[in-house]
Amino acid sequence: MLVTILNIARIHHLQNDIFLSLEMYEEALSIQRKTSSLLDISTTLVNIGRLHERLEHLCEELGPQHLEVSTLMNSMGLVFCQKRWYAKATASFEECVCIRRLALSIADRDMATVLYNLATAYLKTDRFDDAVRTYKECLYHERSNSDSIKSDGVISTLLNVLGTYICCRMNMTPRCVTFKKQ
Repeated sequence: MLVTILNIARIHHLQNDIFLSLEMYEEALSIQRKTSSLLDISTTLVNIGRLHERLEHLCEELGPQHLEVSTLMNSMGLVFCQKRWYAKATASFEECVCIRRLALSIADRDMATVLYNLATAYLKTDRFDDAVRTYKECLYHERSNSDSIKSDGVISTLLNVLGTYICCRMNMTPRCVTFKKQ
């Protein structure tokens, strides 16, 4: 299984799919830490390091305000969320939002998705004020794109967050509302 995961990581690496390659190398590393030699672990760490260097160079080549960098930051945030590294995810999503605000008009279709991701990361770290504010902004962008179909899900999530927020303000336990998975 480990060899297969490493092969998939290498293929994604060769195809310049940095995030899928990183994800596979991270999975391999978690297995290697339990079963492999230090040499094998160090090889995987070197490959992960090379991918991070490529990502940094790509961001430098494109410039910090390029939309492709924004897309990369959103993808990184999703990977960090999957790993439950919510502080890193939040930072990536915040950078993505900043770039998109500078580069695009207010009617950007992808802004709602990025804001939803950011709000969800805030929610996972109990930053309820930030989550509510960001979900509301997400909802605004959803409504400004009339052909969007995610508005109901955003409204449902926002209501759940508001319920939790009210519970917190009333000194009730912050987990008094069960969040519906989207």
